[in-house]
Amino acid sequence: MLKKFFLLVSILLTASSVSADVRLPNLIHSNMVLQRDMPVRIWGWAEPGETVNVSFHGQSFKTIADQNGCWEGRLPPMSADSAGKPMLIRGDKELHVLENVVVGEVFFCSGQSNMEFYVRRSVNGDKEVAAANYPDIRILHGSAYFASTIPERDLPRTWTVCSPESIQAFSAVAYFFGRELHRNLNVPVGLIHCSQGGTKIEPWIGINGFKSRPALRRTFDLLQETIPGTPAYQRRMESYLDEQKKWLEEARRAIDAGCSVPPLVKLPGKMRVSSSNQACVLFNTMVVPVAGYTIRGVLWYQGESNVVDGALYKEKMHALVSSWREAFEQPELPFLLVQIAPYAYGDTNLLPTHWEAQQNFVREDGRSYLTVINDLGMQREIHPPMKQQVGARLAALAEKYLFAQAGVKADCPMFDSCRKRDGALEVKFSGAEALKSGDGRAIKYFEISGKDGNFLPAEVVLNGACAIVSHPRIPDPVHVRYAWTHRIESPNLVNEAGLPAAAFRYSVPE
Repeated sequence: MLKKFFLLVSILLTASSVSADVRLPNLIHSNMVLQRDMPVRIWGWAEPGETVNVSFHGQSFKTIADQNGCWEGRLPPMSADSAGKPMLIRGDKELHVLENVVVGEVFFCSGQSNMEFYVRRSVNGDKEVAAANYPDIRILHGSAYFASTIPERDLPRTWTVCSPESIQAFSAVAYFFGRELHRNLNVPVGLIHCSQGGTKIEPWIGINGFKSRPALRRTFDLLQETIPGTPAYQRRMESYLDEQKKWLEEARRAIDAGCSVPPLVKLPGKMRVSSSNQACVLFNTMVVPVAGYTIRGVLWYQGESNVVDGALYKEKMHALVSSWREAFEQPELPFLLVQIAPYAYGDTNLLPTHWEAQQNFVREDGRSYLTVINDLGMQREIHPPMKQQVGARLAALAEKYLFAQAGVKADCPMFDSCRKRDGALEVKFSGAEALKSGDGRAIKYFEISGKDGNFLPAEVVLNGACAIVSHPRIPDPVHVRYAWTHRIESPNLVNEAGLPAAAFRYSVPE
């Protein structure tokens, strides 16, 4: 349960941090967006035993701070409302009045540098910034930019109203997603952004995520030494204290003898932060503080730093998603994912294998949805600036799967099945009714081979949701692949909505 995160944080904090004043996290602040149609959690800190009353828009609850100084409660589900209203939070001695609070849709947006990529750096960034007057879009740039082996309880910033001044250094993908959603649903949208460039997926995973996947269980076992109260932590700290005691004795003898003092014994590496890419350390600083907030879903754009993982990335995605769902106490929390763009990573198989892992995760998870952007890549630029399209494609996924909007075309074509057909292979795609060439030219990047594995570019005939691929020198093809290289530019296989097809590989069973 989420409470255990905050209980651990409270125990780790010093007693002097508790006062008689009711205190609120930066997420509970003026200008915030509350999630519509769901019970909304409100929480904070106070003197143990202090009574706290919360009221908003005719709804209220009363609670009492527990022995650790933590309090929480939930407002009942509310409909969307863009008329900003005050929220009153009253303790025994203090009243907080939070102004301009609205009700709408809230999303948590995270990942590495392509999620962090600023609005002003996107295509036509200056014009996009100048036009960003959307008082019903509220943003919180909560990236903490530090790592910790213990959970934190707050983010460094608070909510602001979307404006040209506030949006320019905000996540472009998050903003363009939120703008599209706001326009199409006509409700307030709240965007909580926490990301950090250059980070792998491991620091974003909660410890129980590693426990949930057998392929990652060793990482979970090693992490036990970093958690206060576990037997492994106790053993390691007892050993460390013994080493410190021995050092003190040796240092005293050295001083008495007029000799140099031996080097100080350092805290074991696993018990201190030496890198932002250590397991769990960003989950602790940028996910745990958000996990109390009621949200509709998550946007996740990450993977460039894990492109060498191959199929193992699928396991890490399962670990991340399960640990976040546990932290948010939302077992069905949906994830909207961006498949990373083409880029010259070195080995041409690295990127397509990573794409395959992302797609396999989505197929297995059931509550995650993927958008493909292989048409937006730039071989020598790992940060393609066309973030408007990325945000719009994510918004379409949300509209179709989270809000059941009729007629929305959101799915990119993905491999569904393949069968032999008269010396050719017929490949069927999901996410398409009528495949077509996006530029009117012959379809690129299909390759087939016989049993020898010598691939040749295929001739392609499109028929509805199927691509029939062949080559005159391969009378009995058994292997087929599409866009199976990082060296792709402007792939032109798209569906009726113009969305690009995802890479795949397949071998016909013997």
